[in-house]
Amino acid sequence: MFIHTTSHTTSADIMQESKQTEKAPKTDTSPLATSEEMDLDRDAFLKILITQLRYQDPMNPMEDKEFIAQMAQFSSLEQMQQMNQSLNTFLEGNFIYQASALIGKEVAVKAGEGEETLGVVKEISFTEEGPMVILDDGKEYPMQDIVGISAVRSEGDDG
Repeated sequence: MFIHTTSHTTSADIMQESKQTEKAPKTDTSPLATSEEMDLDRDAFLKILITQLRYQDPMNPMEDKEFIAQMAQFSSLEQMQQMNQSLNTFLEGNFIYQASALIGKEVAVKAGEGEETLGVVKEISFTEEGPMVILDDGKEYPMQDIVGISAVRSEGDDG
């Protein structure tokens, strides 16, 4: 038995069909991609590729070059995602290290309109609004409001 189709099914057609039949993967605006999200992308790509192979025109099958190019794109995308995840992990660790280096340092912080306050950093807290420095007076300021950092002055230092 021989089946002949006269129209080519494009990747765009397959994407449209998969959107109608399956729930689309969630899009996340955060810079960190979880392994679960990468698996969704990998699965979606493989489903599209299998569907494309299944519905190709037998009289005009996909050329090897096209198949190899798609696999190379997939491999490249996967490597970039892994590199991005590694870089983000490194940057998070580096940021925590830099923030912890402020503990025990005297900082000048914007306290209001044109005002600055000095204090020694006793603690760093990470909140949803971003990292906060907690000074020796107990007040909390956003880390991005720091305008100066210096070593703690001792009683004998001339200032």
